[in-house]
Amino acid sequence: MSDFFDSARFGRLFRAHLAENRREYLGFLIVACLVDLIFILIAFYLIPNRSYIAFQFHGQATWCLTGLIITGIIF
Repeated sequence: MSDFFDSARFGRLFRAHLAENRREYLGFLIVACLVDLIFILIAFYLIPNRSYIAFQFHGQATWCLTGLIITGIIF
């Protein structure tokens, strides 16, 4: 490697960053899982006639973009 990038130093910095911000990342993960669970309940129980649309390509794209937008706002 070069003098500019050292993989051992990067690993130490990454572990230190995770140690300092573990609670924030865990909180974000819990909130994102809860939001996803709420949307799963809405998609499969409140809209029973179209419950399998989430498994088609258009449904997956919508699901992904909705998740990105909502978790981006939370983050």
